Amino acid sequence: GEPLSRRGYRTSGGDAPLSETLAAGLLLLAGYDGGRPFLDPMCGSGTLAAEAALIATRTAPGLRRRFAFERWPFHDPELLEELRHRAVLSRRAAPHPIVAADSDRRAVSRTRSNLRRAGMDAACHILQHDVRELELPGPETLIVTNPPYGERIGDVERLRPLYKEIGDSLKTRAAGATAWLLVGNRELAGAIGLRASRRIRVFNGPIECRFLRFNLYEGSKKK
Repeated sequence: GEPLSRRGYRTSGGDAPLSETLAAGLLLLAGYDGGRPFLDPMCGSGTLAAEAALIATRTAPGLRRRFAFERWPFHDPELLEELRHRAVLSRRAAPHPIVAADSDRRAVSRTRSNLRRAGMDAACHILQHDVRELELPGPETLIVTNPPYGERIGDVERLRPLYKEIGDSLKTRAAGATAWLLVGNRELAGAIGLRASRRIRVFNGPIECRFLRFNLYEGSKKK
């Protein structure tokens, strides 16, 4: 059967996509439990938003997929259906907004399709917005995003202005939020122009990354 790490909702990931399990792990590292607004301003294929919605709605990630063990002769289908029923009963509506945004209409389309397959489209707001137009969906928003890395989809010098724009937008438009960025290049991390309050080493496939936390107060300190 399919690996358990594959939720079954993502058919197209775009450039340098996060796996579903890595996205869920990053959200847990960021302390996300659905108790505050969530924003991914560079959503790509929407994996972070989908996993945030699963967490916020208390939806079991394997609820909509089938498993190879269901074909075993000693499988107990009644027990599995009972467990699925319990999982359905434990679900709730997302208590706070979950927003996925991207400047690329193709990314927005991928996100919309993936969220629909995950059954999370009703829990999320999907917008075509540039990161420079960042708007917080509520107080104390948690921002988690995975900007492009130079190693896999572009030249570092070409991406440097983008990272500066990300930092400028966070400084001017995200006061009161907490932002976590997964960054796969030290030079690009420096271009953000903000001092990270925490750095966690993680791997996105073969790429060694840093998961950086920025506490965004009025007049955030520059690096």
